[in-house]
Amino acid sequence: MSTSLRSGAITALFCWIFAPSAAKAAEQSPSRQEPPLEELSQEEEAEAAEEEAETAARTPRRDRPFSGYLIGIEAGVGSLRSGVATEAVVGPGVLVGLGAAVELWDHLLIGAGGLFFGPSDQRRFSTQVIACDGNGGPCSNTSATSSVAGGLLRFEAGYQHRFRPFRAASIVPGAWLGYAQSVENLHRGIVTCLDCPGESLSIRMSGAYVAPFVRVTFGRTGRFALSLRSQ
Repeated sequence: MSTSLRSGAITALFCWIFAPSAAKAAEQSPSRQEPPLEELSQEEEAEAAEEEAETAARTPRRDRPFSGYLIGIEAGVGSLRSGVATEAVVGPGVLVGLGAAVELWDHLLIGAGGLFFGPSDQRRFSTQVIACDGNGGPCSNTSATSSVAGGLLRFEAGYQHRFRPFRAASIVPGAWLGYAQSVENLHRGIVTCLDCPGESLSIRMSGAYVAPFVRVTFGRTGRFALSLRSQ
């Protein structure tokens, strides 16, 4: 079955590309061998640095299977399918996640991550609670309002293709195929109250999904990227 969660999100990514030339340069560093008889001129050094950057940024990178990895923080808006949302009496809400992925040959992706989903509660209730000052101050009666929240894990694999219209940027469209597993069901209750009334919603967020995306990387080796993803 497919997941009932639909979302659109922007992800800020830190990327690292495994550059074969960098590894070779490290092996040939002056600390491991005798210094060269002749120093390179500034022009020759610039040409060597340019060649290394080109090697690191080329697509596809066939020198080794692991061509890079991605670590990202995701934020966006999520919603449940209309029938499910009507049953649960909730609306669209905030979606926040953290994920990581490995790039293979610059085309194949394997990733995993976690998500927190907080839909808007359209059947809110309020109750009186006793709030105490954490520094030992006096307690007082106050009103607290319910909210709905839940979490899930996702495991995914995907395909991407890199286009480099500029030397210092690339555009990477692709798609994920994955499975989302609920960590806990959506729950309506008072977050800061342990013995207040609450309601566990029998909403299925677990299931398969397809998530197209487009990612824009910045820098010759794409150390930073922004990605727009829809699920």
